[in-house]
Amino acid sequence: MINCAAYTNVDEAETEKETAIKINATGPENLAKIAKKKNIRYLHISTDMVFSDKKSKNIFDEADQINPINFYGYSKAEGEKRILNFYPENSWIIRTAWLYGGKGKNKKGFVFKVMDWAEKNNTIRVVTDESGSPTYTKDLAERILVIVLNSKKYGPGIYHVVNEGLASRFELAIEVKKILNLKVKIEPASLKDFNRPAQVSHISQLQNTKLPPMRNWKKALKECLRNIQEITEA
Repeated sequence: MINCAAYTNVDEAETEKETAIKINATGPENLAKIAKKKNIRYLHISTDMVFSDKKSKNIFDEADQINPINFYGYSKAEGEKRILNFYPENSWIIRTAWLYGGKGKNKKGFVFKVMDWAEKNNTIRVVTDESGSPTYTKDLAERILVIVLNSKKYGPGIYHVVNEGLASRFELAIEVKKILNLKVKIEPASLKDFNRPAQVSHISQLQNTKLPPMRNWKKALKECLRNIQEITEA
């Protein structure tokens, strides 16, 4: 059983706490109970936001202590704890970050927000002081398949699955502009320029120590956007 369901609105989670807990903690716990009852493998998707940036290098491996700084991160961390407390012998926690992907109306993620903003504005402002690991959903799905098909080699526990490399939101937006040849002007901004309800880490980079390295985020982004271009042009 693979659980991809989540409450993912980081800012709204600050006020919709009960909903966030139900979806991100109670729901995964209930699925763990079902999986244990039926004696089946259970794989759950989590997030880099279970960590904060209160660490000197801001690079987190699977063994690092979780310490969320917003309620979304807390709800996801609580989900992890409940699963591993109840069904550790047959559960996999897959932490990932900055996901983007999909087709048509199902396109999701910051990458597609940049495309939408560029279509509606001549100039957009993007923060330079929030950095993470942009990850293509296709690459995540392929790595999940590797784990599922090789569960004896990659046993139960916590895994980090992200494309290699670190990028700021600004650098990611610039790369989207370059690949798609967008005419929009992208100006640097800071997190403090936006009145966000939720606190977010300035740097949060997941380190994969248990699985083969994934391709660099720029290569993955180029494939994703070129596929979308081909679909649009067709």
